[in-house]
Amino acid sequence: MFNYKIKLKKITKLPRTSMTGAEIILWSKLRTEQKGDAQFFRQKRIGNYRVDFFCPKAKLIIVLDGGQNNNDEKNEKDMARDKYFKKLGYKILRIQNRDVRRKIRNVMGQINCQVGNNK
Repeated sequence: MFNYKIKLKKITKLPRTSMTGAEIILWSKLRTEQKGDAQFFRQKRIGNYRVDFFCPKAKLIIVLDGGQNNNDEKNEKDMARDKYFKKLGYKILRIQNRDVRRKIRNVMGQINCQVGNNK
């Protein structure tokens, strides 16, 4: 059983309208182009973290990286988070927001490849 942080619980209960434009685009594609029984969830809590998208069957976590400036603190947090997920046996697929907006077919190809590799 995971111990959940109260702050995180509040974050995951934010209204669905708080999704970014890229998250809305990708979620729409994931819902309409899901392959087989690979179901995706959005804004899913795993341990003390909230992930953008999650496919339990494929053990795949999708993280959208936005236009915010990368800094050492953010990179360290991302590395710690990724290490935690990998320890649990999850794959992490990081996708840039701009790729979702400009190259959605390529993005969906990457996702479908990851889902297919876990069958």
